[in-house]
Amino acid sequence: MAQIAAVVIDHYGVAYPELVQHRQTILDSLTREEKRFQRTVESGLGHLNDLLDEMKKSGEKFWMVAKPSICTRRMVYLWN
Repeated sequence: MAQIAAVVIDHYGVAYPELVQHRQTILDSLTREEKRFQRTVESGLGHLNDLLDEMKKSGEKFWMVAKPSICTRRMVYLWN
């Protein structure tokens, strides 16, 4: 996203000089947020994989519902 923002800043910097003035802050913030989001996704996938492994070992069934959702009684409980 920071790469796209850099292009936007280059393109609109003349009309919006504050973009150029704060370019590094903007790009650093976007990069930091991308990394934080990636860690959140990886953590969530790790928890999901652990739960699915535990369910497989216990023989608990799970269903695919709608598009990539997985739903079980245990997961419904976790969501509430």
